[in-house]
Parts: sequence; C-alpha cells; structure tokens
Amino acid sequence: MNEFPVVLVINCGSSSIKFSVLDASDCEVLMSGIADGINSENAFLSVNGGEPAPLAHHSYEGALKAIAFELEKRNLNDSVALIGHRIAHGGSIFTESAIITDEVIDNIRRVSPLAPLHNYANLSGIESAQQLFPGVTQVAVFDTSFHQTMAPEAYLYGLPWKYYEELGVRRYGFHGTSHRYVSQRAHSLLNLAEDDS
Repeated sequence: MNEFPVVLVINCGSSSIKFSVLDASDCEVLMSGIADGINSENAFLSVNGGEPAPLAHHSYEGALKAIAFELEKRNLNDSVALIGHRIAHGGSIFTESAIITDEVIDNIRRVSPLAPLHNYANLSGIESAQQLFPGVTQVAVFDTSFHQTMAPEAYLYGLPWKYYEELGVRRYGFHGTSHRYVSQRAHSLLNLAEDDS
C-alpha cells in the first residue's frame, strides 16, 4: 500500500489526453492538464494551466510518458495506486465500470467500431498506462453504462431487426459519467435515497 496513494484519471480523446491526479483519501485535485494535438507536429502538454510545452513524441504513448514524467517531478509516480480510464463506448457488453483485464481490453476492442474515433484512442491510453505503471490496477469507466437500464422500446430504432442484431445499431446514451454525477449530487442535495428517482 502506498503511503500517499493517488488516483490518475485519464481521458484519451481523438486528439488529446485530459488527465487529473487526485489524492485518494479526499479526491483533492493535486495536478491536472491536457496533452493536445496528439499525432500532429503541434502536440503539446500543459500542466495545471501552465504554458504549453511541445511533446517530444506526438503519440498517445509519448504524451503519457510526458505525463508520467510530470508525476515523477512531483514525487507522485510511485504513489499511483489506481488508474481510471474514461471509455467512450461499452456497447451492450459493459453495464458498469470494470477492472481492466485482457478480456476487458478484447471486449472494448470488439465494440470499438461503435465509437472509432474515441475507443481506439482509449485503448492506446490503456496499453500505454500498462507499460508505464506496471502492476497498478486500472479501471474502465464507460460513458454508456449509465444508460444500460433503458427499456428496448426506448433504445431500439424503427429499423430492421438485423441492424441491431448484426451491427449493434441502437440508442446507447452518452455522457453517462456526467449524468451519474448530476443524479447522485441531486439525490444528495435533496436527501433522497438513490433508488428514489
């Protein structure tokens, strides 16, 4: 167990990585930033709102190496106890967050055609983080999982059944992590039980 455990939260988008480092005991943000312009000559890293610094390597792996170096400069690298990855699409497979295993990675890859600009970037982030932080537990948080309780009449389109069956075409719902936060916050502020909605 780390003496001062922190959580690294990573959101790999189609051309950027947003990240935060949180104190695991109280969720205080210790560090945050963005690596933008990934896979372009203009790739840069900005930490805590500071001046953008050019990235030596323009890939997701290069950006995550630069982020790991920033943690190291602040003596936080060895304190990373958990890494959370925002994953754009979990298809019908993922109804909740999941600890990342080879099977989870394979299933994310399997549903990636549903969100090709994001899921493949998310996978690059997972694979790079596994190399940079070996042995650290990683969790996939799916944007679509919050909406998995929709009834078929709400998620099916008026299209031939084969499009759903063969291609997974249906309404999934997005921005579930934000919806979950707002829902939980509203329940807290209104002193409602979570199942009272």
